[in-house]
Amino acid sequence: MITWQKKLIKLVSPHLEKIGPEHEIDHSERVFKYCLIFSRGYRKVDLESLFAASYLHDFGYLKNKKDDVNHSQLALDDIISILKRAEAPEEKLALIRQIIELHSATKDLSKMKLPIEISIFH
Repeated sequence: MITWQKKLIKLVSPHLEKIGPEHEIDHSERVFKYCLIFSRGYRKVDLESLFAASYLHDFGYLKNKKDDVNHSQLALDDIISILKRAEAPEEKLALIRQIIELHSATKDLSKMKLPIEISIFH
């Protein structure tokens, strides 16, 4: 695990506990394991971005626990701030944000030209 990823886990763990038992650190770990499984067979997948998205995708619930549909939209600015504090590579921020932004999208993403990481995460 890379240093910034360790910092990220340390920063987000206390916040995930506030969301509730269904979104604690174990949930994030499971999400990332599924990303690893779903990404098999693809040659160029940014696993670091998927890792970060796995730990940050439900942060919107901190702002509104009842908004299941739009929770991914609610904390996008906070997520970027957390990533910067964890010293995540600047070039990964846009993709991580996009993965999180679209992870609970209800529209059909299959017709959109998107990075493979979004399809894996969605």
